[in-house]
Amino acid sequence: MIHQPHTFRASAGFTLIELIIAIAVVSILTAIAYPNYVGFIQKARRVDAQAEMVRLMNQQEVYYNANQTYTTTPDDINLTDIEHYRLSFAECIESTVQNCVAITAEPLPESTQRKDTDCKYMTLASNGRRSATNTSDVDSTDKCWKN
Repeated sequence: MIHQPHTFRASAGFTLIELIIAIAVVSILTAIAYPNYVGFIQKARRVDAQAEMVRLMNQQEVYYNANQTYTTTPDDINLTDIEHYRLSFAECIESTVQNCVAITAEPLPESTQRKDTDCKYMTLASNGRRSATNTSDVDSTDKCWKN
């Protein structure tokens, strides 16, 4: 019996090392990209809340023109929570509701926006003042209210 030397054919698949390297590369890219993705989503939701606050402040101005006072009653201007934020009205700290009202947005407890540590509260006042605080109650207006 004569033994024939084995001839190797080129493999049509991937080796285990190649697969491990590919998985490692994908994992590294995911670890870098995911936090950026989450940050962009948080910023987009902030902008949505701010747009709604501006819309509601416009309704407050219409109410003011008709009644010579602002309102803190949600039903007067159809105030409802939006997808990721609870919105509320209050008179401005330095004034009365007849002269100034502020809209505050706070992330809903069940929303992933709660993880937005930069902008815990965002406020827009009828006198044009914008403010924001982070989760440490430190002013973060410049970061949250970009022009």
